[in-house]
Amino acid sequence: MSAGRYYKTSMLSFVQEQRGVVDPETGKLLTEPKWRLEERKEFEQGLETIMRVTGEAHAEREDLLARFRTFVDRRYERLDDEEIEERLQR
Repeated sequence: MSAGRYYKTSMLSFVQEQRGVVDPETGKLLTEPKWRLEERKEFEQGLETIMRVTGEAHAEREDLLARFRTFVDRRYERLDDEEIEERLQR
């Protein structure tokens, strides 16, 4: 888990959802690409942006840290101490 990964996944996804608009014809949420959000001064990567947006999400009862933990848990296999030691020996 890293701040950079959190920023690029959970935080920017939240910003996309908040700024998205629903296409009246398809009902699909249209969002601004993450790369374009990253170019905006208000969403540039850094601790200040992460803290501000995480606080905004919290005010809306959205737990971005829980969302990120779920992302990490789904993406990476959990290992117990014995499995870690075994892999280190390879």
